[in-house]
Amino acid sequence: MRAIPARLREVKMRSSALVLVTASALVAIAPTAAAAGVTRTPSSLTVETQFWDAASEATGTGLLSGCTAVTGLGQVSTRSAHFIGRKSVDCGDGGFVLGFQAAFEGVGTTGTWRVLSSTGSLTGLSGSGALVGGPDCEVAAGSQGCIEDTFTGTLFLAPG
Repeated sequence: MRAIPARLREVKMRSSALVLVTASALVAIAPTAAAAGVTRTPSSLTVETQFWDAASEATGTGLLSGCTAVTGLGQVSTRSAHFIGRKSVDCGDGGFVLGFQAAFEGVGTTGTWRVLSSTGSLTGLSGSGALVGGPDCEVAAGSQGCIEDTFTGTLFLAPG
């Protein structure tokens, strides 16, 4: 039996912890949002994620209709093609940070995401959903590659 390298064990533990935190947050969000009379809003964000340090273009629907740019805040990957990370989403007069967990499958990725924090007009944003990534993107000049990420889910915006 092969020993699992320490770094891989650390990533798997972080990945497991993110799943537990995500599940706990979902359980906590649903009753709180309903009790506050907050409306559930189906929303999506499609990002042509370029593999570079600059922001990538985005288009959104629902509560994310004003979002236009996404910047990666870092991710950790494992040899088994699972990775976790964070992205900053710019929505004009507000924004939010999302956390995601995904796995590479064939020519794309699948996973989950959730809102970690929010600012400006989106203060009080919460929710989560599914992530699907595919090759339907155009590599921009200066980029090392790209993937089209689509984040879909149900979001809540607390009255402010």
